[in-house]
Amino acid sequence: MVVGLRPYTAKANILPEQTIGRGTARRIPTLRCGRTWPHQGHQAGPQYGLESRPTLGWAGSPQETFPHTRAAVFSVTSSCATLTAVGEQAWDWSQHVVDHVEVHAGDFDASVRFYATVLAPLGIPSWSEDSESERVMCFTRVNIVDRQPPTTGLHLCFVAASREQVDAFHRAGVEAGFRSNGAPGYRPYAPGYYAAFLLDPDDNNIEALYRDVGNPGHVS
Repeated sequence: MVVGLRPYTAKANILPEQTIGRGTARRIPTLRCGRTWPHQGHQAGPQYGLESRPTLGWAGSPQETFPHTRAAVFSVTSSCATLTAVGEQAWDWSQHVVDHVEVHAGDFDASVRFYATVLAPLGIPSWSEDSESERVMCFTRVNIVDRQPPTTGLHLCFVAASREQVDAFHRAGVEAGFRSNGAPGYRPYAPGYYAAFLLDPDDNNIEALYRDVGNPGHVS
């Protein structure tokens, strides 16, 4: 299965569409984990990403993000969850929840050179999975595919084992002529969130992240 990733809507940190089941698309609120719902000012809660509130409607500012939707009200209750909710402190961060992702490259050779360059400091190898119809380079769960149109607007984050690896990721990219999108350093997203960012040849935002001491995902 290929996981399709859609860019987040900047105004509300929600996706304009989420597919439920096979071939069925419904417009529903979708919140990023650990973020704030900007129209209400509630700090994201540990269970559903939002503090307990009886309803969430399309009226007002959220409707601006969904101009083609009918007015509707959705209950934010425990019935939204399919499994027992856990907080970030209780989650086993070693678990894999995505098996693989395809990134379609506008210039395959340039994209392979980018990922080979910046992922080497993270200890991520690669191998060819070419077929008769197209070229594919696998960087362990991330497949760079020679297919059009190219993937754009994607934010993809790779795991680093130390701050030094994050620094080396960014340095390798800049020294090879690729564009920085954020120098190494701690970010305010969460405690111990040490990251750096580069842009790949198709302007995708590529991150290397080390979860340092104090971060829920820190591995000692």
